[in-house]
Amino acid sequence: MAATVVVGMRGAGKSTLGRRGAAARGATFVDMDEALEAAEGRSCGELVAQRGWEGFRAAELACLRAQLHAHPRDAVIACGGGIVETQPARGLLGAHDGPVVHVERDVEDVVEYLEAKEQAQAAAQAADEVSEAESLARRPKYGESVRDVWARRKPFFDEVSTHHFCVARGDKDWEAIAREFEALVLAIFAPESPPAFAPGAVVRSVAAADLAEPAGAED
Repeated sequence: MAATVVVGMRGAGKSTLGRRGAAARGATFVDMDEALEAAEGRSCGELVAQRGWEGFRAAELACLRAQLHAHPRDAVIACGGGIVETQPARGLLGAHDGPVVHVERDVEDVVEYLEAKEQAQAAAQAADEVSEAESLARRPKYGESVRDVWARRKPFFDEVSTHHFCVARGDKDWEAIAREFEALVLAIFAPESPPAFAPGAVVRSVAAADLAEPAGAED
């Protein structure tokens, strides 16, 4: 089976779930942010600061191409939230011959999560535990509201994804959510996926009854 690519907003849980899905399958897991930072020798925040978002997106696209080439099969690749922002990247994902899973966490939960992270970083900065530069290096700021970013990206996620994994509003049982994602990945890798996991199907993470059988989020 060709590599499974995971897309979705920052804070949706792509890396957390991707790692679990890969481990369940015995597949290689690739975190694109980590791969990009290793390839460039600097953090994502530093890349944005030095090259701007356009330069960052170009480096991100080159890294995705490299990872798809290096891990064509038996891998789960979790992309950064903004990979869908450029047409070349969407074209690459659309042409990928394997599954592309959109992990969609309710946007209000994403907002709450990211705001809590920002507040924690601000508190650490105020206590001189971390500098502003270190804080930005970990997670570059959007420069616009999370809700606006989601509104722009949602049609792009829909365009490139073959499978849709939803995390319901207020659902924070990440162990149960991860088990459902593992079931999805195992079904995708199976020779014949059941109808519930066929391309285009929407898998909801709400209760075991939603599946035949039926992670702080950080990315």
